Amino acid sequence: MAQVQVTQQPLVYMQPPVYTQPPGIQVMTADANTVLTHLQGVYVEQVRRIQEVLGFEMANEYAIFQLDPSTGQKVGHEIMHAKERSRDCCTRNCLGPCRSVTADLYIVNNELNPMATYTKTTGITWCACCKARASLTTNGPQQMVHDVESPNACPGCTPLAFSVANHKYSADASCCGMMPCNAYYFGVTDTRNGAPAGSLVKLPQTCGDLLYKTNKFTVTFPPNASMDDKVTMISAVLHSDFNFFEQKKN
Repeated sequence: MAQVQVTQQPLVYMQPPVYTQPPGIQVMTADANTVLTHLQGVYVEQVRRIQEVLGFEMANEYAIFQLDPSTGQKVGHEIMHAKERSRDCCTRNCLGPCRSVTADLYIVNNELNPMATYTKTTGITWCACCKARASLTTNGPQQMVHDVESPNACPGCTPLAFSVANHKYSADASCCGMMPCNAYYFGVTDTRNGAPAGSLVKLPQTCGDLLYKTNKFTVTFPPNASMDDKVTMISAVLHSDFNFFEQKKN
């Protein structure tokens, strides 16, 4: 019988893919734990709609990306989304920033399972004459409801301060109001031990932001931040935008 000579080919290993962000965040339908575990911070930008350029107030939406803390820039594709639930359009267009708000924070493609829900009654949380109440409900292993506290003030001398869950946020007030070309840096303090706990920054508006009247933010987490801490710190962006920085679009 003729012998067949078999030549063994060397094994060839495929080059692993190069990620610009942690592999777990590449999964668009990943659960919250998979996404949050890798995050050092987030970059939040308000979604632009042509209707708002034309003077029609739309429900706010925010696209949320991984933040590169070293550059302050967003990395990769959108990983989370925040969306104001649609309300009566007449109320939204008449009251503008003073309208009542309910907004959900969720992983992209998982809108039916929000990680947190922010609510605000009619008014503004810092305004003594039309003070709103705000709260944040987080949907972790145990559902938690946190009141969002803001000090009273008058227009033009608004203290940029509030607290939610385990963190207090504070930034320098401006007697000139909110200047679009300025950045506003919120120092974050952990109320459990008084230690610094990351930052929240409202970025200067670009020409496009001025046209669409939209805002951008970054949030940097402290190294020891828990999953709940990260969710509440991302949700703090919603409170700061709805109460301090939103512009009436009509």
